[in-house]
Amino acid sequence: MKKDEVLRLWELYGKHKKVYNRGYRCVMPSLLKFDDMESAEKVLEEWESQCKHYDIWIPNFLIDSYCRKGLLQKAKTLVNRVKLKGGKPDACTLFYIVTAYLRDNQTGKAVDTLKEASVVRGDQWKPYEES
Repeated sequence: MKKDEVLRLWELYGKHKKVYNRGYRCVMPSLLKFDDMESAEKVLEEWESQCKHYDIWIPNFLIDSYCRKGLLQKAKTLVNRVKLKGGKPDACTLFYIVTAYLRDNQTGKAVDTLKEASVVRGDQWKPYEES
């Protein structure tokens, strides 16, 4: 499937139905598989403008993508935006930031963020061994 087809289907879906979080959870990773961050950012803005229940999974797709691409500042900016909109970053959100810090050789910040993630997740959670 091509990126244009994903966008075409998304447009059709949005015209004929109320779009639920589930739809956004499908389209965001699809766009990011095609490395289309610009469209994913627009979809996120659309979702934020109409969401009633903040679902951290939706911005997490973009946060993860930013972190994998080395765009740590964009990821952190989005995390701050999530907080301003009433969302709560979860352990996955913070773990994406941890991995970006590690890639950027900022071990101290990675450890601090990892500690924050463990507080968010609770005592049963342990980070991946490679971290």
